[in-house]
Amino acid sequence: GGWAVVALCLTWLLLGRERPTLRSTWPAIVLGFILSLPGLVPSVMLNWGTDGEVVRWANQVYVYGRLAHHLAPGQLPNIFVLRFALLFVLWLILSLATLGAREALEDGGLRRFRTFVGATVAIALVGVAIAPLAHVDPALSAGLLRFYWFRLADVAVPVGVAMTGATLIVTMRQTQPIVARLLLTLALVVGGVHLGIHAVERSIPTQPPADRLPDYVGWRHACDWIADSGEIPRDAKFLTPRMAQTFKWYTGRGEVANWKEVPQDAEAIKEWWARISDLHATGSNDPTEYWRPSLVELGAGRLQELGAKYEADYVLTFSRPRLPLPIVYPVDGLHRNRTYVVYKLTPWRMSE
Repeated sequence: GGWAVVALCLTWLLLGRERPTLRSTWPAIVLGFILSLPGLVPSVMLNWGTDGEVVRWANQVYVYGRLAHHLAPGQLPNIFVLRFALLFVLWLILSLATLGAREALEDGGLRRFRTFVGATVAIALVGVAIAPLAHVDPALSAGLLRFYWFRLADVAVPVGVAMTGATLIVTMRQTQPIVARLLLTLALVVGGVHLGIHAVERSIPTQPPADRLPDYVGWRHACDWIADSGEIPRDAKFLTPRMAQTFKWYTGRGEVANWKEVPQDAEAIKEWWARISDLHATGSNDPTEYWRPSLVELGAGRLQELGAKYEADYVLTFSRPRLPLPIVYPVDGLHRNRTYVVYKLTPWRMSE
């Protein structure tokens, strides 16, 4: 919402002599600002009164430790960057092709829309320009990058391609009807194939993108047993694999820390990172070896300690190698699961 208001203001400035008067636009700008307040106010108040050092440290964890694939330009997936760049080039080509659109269609609206899309790209480029600050002041860079500079352009450029492409087809109906029909057919085929693929994917039970664990079937069997067996109390808490992002979905039970559920305020990020590190960090400075592949590597003793520290009752982890802890799932002869096992931890309440 906030970036949309900024983009609208940039659009107004860039239109030059074609810009509408402030008198005609201020109601829309004010309304947009009011609609953005539910997102802006919590963002501003998020770390009110929190120690500055904690905030700077938490920003770096948030941007570079957890969400670099969304926020740090140098760490965005290459395929996503390439895809966006090609889409942006396509938008530019379509925009140039519609510069001569008939006045009845243009009527200023298409020009304003093109300028708005360009403004969102300009905002994204500011985010790209901020990124090199990380080599000088990582805390400052993270503090700025955490505001999602690229999200609005991610939406605006595809919409720009769709709207501008449709306009081009409409304007060509009279002058080049055959080409217009070919472009319309191509657009319908591309859209139909895209929607059809998603429709098929949604109709067939497949592993959700959020599940990044091996053996999805085994994972579901373990979670379903936890949810339905009656052996696990509703208020039980688990130690779970780092990439087990759907544990709560399938079991309805709590877990000590979830990689997906990163908090937003600095103090909560500090606590969350401490838990994640306690459970999964190796202490290595090598990024490729920073995280343990399995909780099993901690050993039974350390898992018991963590269970007591975080008031956890069970561990759901990989079944090999076995640990000298009581196994509650799978039960021999009744359930088979070659990948996952549920261990019972020493009741932490007994140590109180």
